[in-house]
This record gives sequence, structure tokens and C-alpha cells, in this order.
Amino acid sequence: MRHLIEPCDVDKYARPCDMDDEIIARAIEEAELLDIKPKLGDELFMRLLTHVQFAVLLNGGEYTDECRNQRHFVGLRRTLAYYVWARLVKTSVNHLTRFGFVQKRDEYSQATEYRERQTAYNDAFAIADGYMKECLAYIQAKPEIFADYTLKGKVKANRTKFKILGN
Repeated sequence: MRHLIEPCDVDKYARPCDMDDEIIARAIEEAELLDIKPKLGDELFMRLLTHVQFAVLLNGGEYTDECRNQRHFVGLRRTLAYYVWARLVKTSVNHLTRFGFVQKRDEYSQATEYRERQTAYNDAFAIADGYMKECLAYIQAKPEIFADYTLKGKVKANRTKFKILGN
């Protein structure tokens, strides 16, 4: 299955990312299936890479809404890159070992700091959700192009919530 972005695009569209391409590719697939597809619907999602008319949706651009206001949005590729980056932050260099969930910093493992990861994760997902709302506004403003879009355009959070207890 082709994807909307490649591993190198996360660094290009979102924030710096220096992880193995295999790990990034898994995060891309997860983000497409869990963050993008439910908001677009199956039919539109499956047609994204097959039609030239979706280039503006994928890459962003300008359009006029139903109130004749000029709008600008960044597109699904950048949106997806932020969802992927957030998923990578959540797992980053963490590994599940027989000693528990640890982070490799040197030859020894240390417990992961949740507060910093939580902040970065929530920030990246909030950015991605904002970009997704702009993409959905574009889709709704162009019913002649997106006739197969039947959802109402609401972005529902689909993510893990961290609760920090104590300091």
C-alpha cells in the first residue's frame, strides 16, 4: 500500500526526526489508519493517491469558502507528518524490555520522563488536529470535488491521554 508521505517527509513537513525509516514507516501507517482515514471516510481516503484533483488537498493551497473568504491551509501531508511525529515522540527511543519500559541514553537504561514527552506529544497532536480541521473545511467547501465525503467534518481526538500524579 502506498502512503501519503515517506519517512523523510516527517522531518521536512513537521519537526526534526532522526529515527530509523522502518520505525517511521510503521508510525505513518498507524497515523493514516487511525488519525486520517476516520476523519475522511474510507472511500475518500482510498482515492487520495489516485486522482490528480486531490493535489491541493494533499499539498495545501488557497481557496475561497462559501462566504467568499480567501482561505489558506497546509494540506494533508503536513497534517499527517505532525500526527506521525507525535506518535514517534510517544514511543521515541523507548523499548519494552524484561526490566520494563525504558529509554536508552547510553549503555545503561533509565526510566523515561513522562512530563516532557506528554508536552511534546500533546503539542504536536494539537497542531495536527488544527491542520486537519483546515483540510476538512477545504473538503466541505468543494463538494463538487469531494462528492464521496459524507462525514460532518468534526475532528475527534483519537489519542492516549497521560495523567501525571505527583510532582
